[in-house]
Amino acid sequence: MSKVSSRYAIALYEACKRTNQVEHALESLQAMSDCLEKNPKVLTLLTSPLLTDLQKEEMIGKAFGDSLNTEIKNLFSLLAKNNRLNELPNILVSYKEKYSLDTGLISGEVHSAVELSDDEKTRIKKGD
Repeated sequence: MSKVSSRYAIALYEACKRTNQVEHALESLQAMSDCLEKNPKVLTLLTSPLLTDLQKEEMIGKAFGDSLNTEIKNLFSLLAKNNRLNELPNILVSYKEKYSLDTGLISGEVHSAVELSDDEKTRIKKGD
């Protein structure tokens, strides 16, 4: 994880926290990251010097429509302007870490010798 992606993630998190958009931004970042993971050529295109920042913003706007909040749009504009769109997957990871620390969420992996019932799985997810 780079310091750059961590700084962007923390700045985004703090901006979203002020506008009560933390969860929405997390969902948007995840959707963007999933899209880039499934279509690596999109990231190549978005980081191409042949496209202007405005063209890159328009591409994202068309792909995600109105689902992106102002903070995510501003982040994307800044990343495009600074030629750092390739940091987006790392920013998501850093953002998730900040979110988990702030909300007290702990992620883990469960190993069991026997199949867990649906009730047990639900209780584990809820933290009971």
